Amino acid sequence: MTWTPILASDAAWSSLREIAATLASCDEPAEDLALFWSYVSAAFDDAATAEHTTRALERFASALGEGHPHLGLFGGLTGRAWIAAHVADDVDELLGVVDAELHAELATSPWRAHYDLISGLVGHGVYFLGRDAGGELARIVDHLERLAERSAAGATWHTSAELLPDHLRTAYPNGCYNAGLAHGVPGVIALLARICERPDAPPHAASLRDDAVRWLLAQRLDGGFPAMIGESPPSLARTAWCYGDPGVTLALWAIALRGGGSVPELDALTAAWMARTPEQAYVMDAGLCHGTAGLAHICNRLYQATRRTAYREAALRWFEHTLAFRRPGEGIAGFRTFRNGWTTDAGFLEGVAGIGLALLAALTPIEPAWDAMMLCDLPISPSSSSA
Repeated sequence: MTWTPILASDAAWSSLREIAATLASCDEPAEDLALFWSYVSAAFDDAATAEHTTRALERFASALGEGHPHLGLFGGLTGRAWIAAHVADDVDELLGVVDAELHAELATSPWRAHYDLISGLVGHGVYFLGRDAGGELARIVDHLERLAERSAAGATWHTSAELLPDHLRTAYPNGCYNAGLAHGVPGVIALLARICERPDAPPHAASLRDDAVRWLLAQRLDGGFPAMIGESPPSLARTAWCYGDPGVTLALWAIALRGGGSVPELDALTAAWMARTPEQAYVMDAGLCHGTAGLAHICNRLYQATRRTAYREAALRWFEHTLAFRRPGEGIAGFRTFRNGWTTDAGFLEGVAGIGLALLAALTPIEPAWDAMMLCDLPISPSSSSA
């Protein structure tokens, strides 16, 4: 089973090369740039790229010795350790320290911190999947089981107001239920789908996964899924990896493709969001998190997993939209990031490094194993095409 390039575009290659040339002079974020250059070096076999890669890995190694703001997968110790295991050799000592710190953290009961992918239990689970640490994964499932709120609709998880950023705490003073992959229930489902295929999966993981799916599907509105559910009537989320239909369908596809059974209406849910225009999707920029490159990469992942021509065509459309956001002479390599106003970002999740990695995955036969951090890593199908 191999990863198949889908994009043959001079404009895409030109953009990728400009991204690499521009990021060659960037020092931060060290972990994101180490990830970017590790993949670029596998595609561009030249002395300059090798030098930039070595420099990026050395900067990252220095950054590992510095303090970390939190334990989360994105921007925290767990994420740095995941990337170190992914791109570097001789990191067993570091990973042992991280394992011990997370083990101590997971001994906390009751769990009162985040449960999500970005900062919490689901992110810790992604790290321990890479470490093949069944015991720690079982502890995470136990925490999720104890935290779950059950009703006739299924199982869900509440985010307390204390854990919300200020702007959301104002909107949800009693907390909320989150329906986004990055911060909510779909992330739990996607993690449980991966744990359930392991021979050492806890016996209650599958039922917890299925109950969470029932709850999530019950939240669907006319036209798609909401971002959050609280006191006020929910509204449709934008179309993105972090929130909305793409992230939800990714979680459901993880079940369908990993032997967990079919999910009703999954094909229709997927086709609906793929067909939207950037305006309909409320997409403002090209990043992975909530931009066109993220949507293009999800479509590409789904094509590689199913070999459905419609998904390949959708990926190509979203890559066209990504390149259309490029404005030569502006931002970084022509790309700007929208975050309550326009800014620049060299990083992985919202910035240019992530855009470059998505383009690289479309242009080359290099499997983008980096997207396991985003719970996008679906099994690859044999290369025979299907409709």
